[in-house]
Amino acid sequence: MTTRRGFLQGALATSGLALAGTSLQSSASSLADIAGNGAQRLHAVVYEPADLASAEFGALSKQLGHATHAIDGDVTTLWTQCLAEQWRKKPIAIAGMTHAGALFVLERFGWDHGLRVLFRAEHKPQGDGSVAHVLAGPASMLHTYEALAAEKYDYAQCMAGVIGQCPEHAASPATKSLLTPRAVGTHATRPMYTWVIGPRQSAALARTGENVINGITL
Repeated sequence: MTTRRGFLQGALATSGLALAGTSLQSSASSLADIAGNGAQRLHAVVYEPADLASAEFGALSKQLGHATHAIDGDVTTLWTQCLAEQWRKKPIAIAGMTHAGALFVLERFGWDHGLRVLFRAEHKPQGDGSVAHVLAGPASMLHTYEALAAEKYDYAQCMAGVIGQCPEHAASPATKSLLTPRAVGTHATRPMYTWVIGPRQSAALARTGENVINGITL
């Protein structure tokens, strides 16, 4: 298991955000503070603790300074206590690693408030224990994932770093498919989805991005 400091160092370096001569703070919020320049500010990060990968994603997201919300697949409490009033005031971004049902509901709620899925990654368990991933969203986020994966972080750790890198302004969408080996202790059988829902970007990108991102079947 990587240390928090090691994860922060890797994420900062591979995102081009490392500052020469600046020592990394042990504070878990350092990545979020630095990455916030030009990136979507996440109002909430949602996870499902019953899934081991999602639980790890949620724990790391909290360490990185995000406000995290655990759900059991039902988003009713999250919606009524955290999102409904906030989205009526301003369409702010959220992210998560959940099953398809939670993503589906939050995506539909978001449509009514001018939000769209800006990044989506499917994590589908295979018969041999490996996990197939299909990522769709800003190319910069896919590059960040590749760089973190090359440093041997598992996919839940990579996703915790990637969600904080979603560009605030329009960016070129891309897709990528890859396979990761079985993670020790995991036994997932259903696909999980990592996602960022945020304010609709430029009309041209919104059309192109939705075509790319919605190409993943839930």
